[in-house]
Order: sequence, then C-alpha cells, then structure tokens
Amino acid sequence: PKRGGKEALLQYIQNKIPHKNIKNFRSDWNDGTAVAALVDAHAPGLCPEADTMDPNNALQNATYAMQLGDDWLGIPQVLGPEDMTNPHVDELSMMTYLSQFPEAELKEGAPIGPKEDPKDITKVKVSGSGITGDGARVGKPAKIIVDCSESG
Repeated sequence: PKRGGKEALLQYIQNKIPHKNIKNFRSDWNDGTAVAALVDAHAPGLCPEADTMDPNNALQNATYAMQLGDDWLGIPQVLGPEDMTNPHVDELSMMTYLSQFPEAELKEGAPIGPKEDPKDITKVKVSGSGITGDGARVGKPAKIIVDCSESG
C-alpha cells in the first residue's frame, strides 16, 4: 500500500536525521535543533553547529537554521521561527515548510563548513616494531609510528 504524504514526509525526515528521533510535526521541532540538523543533513556543512546547539535557545536555533534554508536552499519560510518553537505549532504549516526539503538544491557560493571535508583515514600510515612484531619484547616499549601527513 502507498503511504500518505504525512507518513512519507516523516519517513524522509527520519532517514535524513535518524539521531533526532523525529516522531511528529509539532513538539519534536520546538527547540530548533531538528530543523538545523535537517538543513545540515540536506547540505552537509551548511549548518555544522547543528549537533552542538543548546536546545534552550530554541528561537535562536530555529531562526538561524531557517534563514540558512531560505538563503542557501531556497526554502521559503512559510511559517516563522516563532511558530516552529511554539508547542501549539500548526501541524499542516510545519508539514508544508518541511515538504520543501526533498526538492531543495544548494545554491552556488553557500558557506559550507568543515564537516564537508572529512579527513581520509584510509591514508593514515602506521608502522614500527609495535605493529609488525619485529623485535617487540614483553615489558619493553615498542615503537609505533603514525603518519597522518597524507590524510588531510
């Protein structure tokens, strides 16, 4: 059976930001951190501070994330941050706003932060007697060399 729009949108959001454990279109959005996480999940590095935002600064979080979404993803604010952070936020308004994310595209020149460029740990080189076992002795220090120069 085909899922309705509400279930499909919720599924999309849960897949994008599983760590936020989103179950509804009201209270789960009130502290502004979920919309910030969604902005960053949609465009990694656009809102790298999403994971460290203070949930007590709800209006500030929502305002910042929604402005990023508006400026760089072209997602108009069909409701305001003060609406999103209200426990009685209109569910349909929230769904209308959030339904714009799947089709949104990052604009040229967006201020992508450090999350966009992760270090490549496959280029870390580890060597020495402590790794190979050559000349390693019980109770004696073993040499281990870690070279991260090519990992970024």
